[in-house]
Amino acid sequence: MIYRDKIQQRIEEIGGHPSWGLAHCQRVYELAMRLGGSRVDEEVIYTAAMTHDFGAYPEYRAAGVDHAVRSTQVVRPFLEEIGFPANKIGDVIQTIAGHMFYDHPNPELCEAVVFHDADVLDFLGVIGITRILAIVGIDDWTPTLPDAVKLIEQFSDTLGDKVITEQARAIARSRTQEMKEFLAALRDETLDFQYI
Repeated sequence: MIYRDKIQQRIEEIGGHPSWGLAHCQRVYELAMRLGGSRVDEEVIYTAAMTHDFGAYPEYRAAGVDHAVRSTQVVRPFLEEIGFPANKIGDVIQTIAGHMFYDHPNPELCEAVVFHDADVLDFLGVIGITRILAIVGIDDWTPTLPDAVKLIEQFSDTLGDKVITEQARAIARSRTQEMKEFLAALRDETLDFQYI
């Protein structure tokens, strides 16, 4: 569909980020579809996946505005401009609005629930560790490597409880274990994180 090419082109124009870029969008799309299956509107999931972090990109970022909120603000005019089906734009915006681990998705919109879970899961496991380490020194979350390790610890302790669906909980358990094993090895190899 032509709008998909336009969405991807826009991401490539604005979205060169090691943790919130195109690869993250594609992973979240695939995982949300796996979690939702035939119960979800694939167009809504794809479009939300590809645009949910627009508000984190420098071109759209607004000081003092959470990136998820900002994404919902900039997505409607963009989707209208590229000819995305008007009757689905509201669902895309609702799906984006509740995507972060600290947000609560609209429980009546299956797309929002599975998308939230998929985005949370992308902060867990080996991929979650990789994403966190990729932003050391370039993001407020992780100004230093010790800060990144603390965030990995925090996410391994808390994010598994943030997913909603049973299928996501099973994946979260596995990915949390990956993080715990990484942290145990890192603790051992750095004398209890003294030499990171």
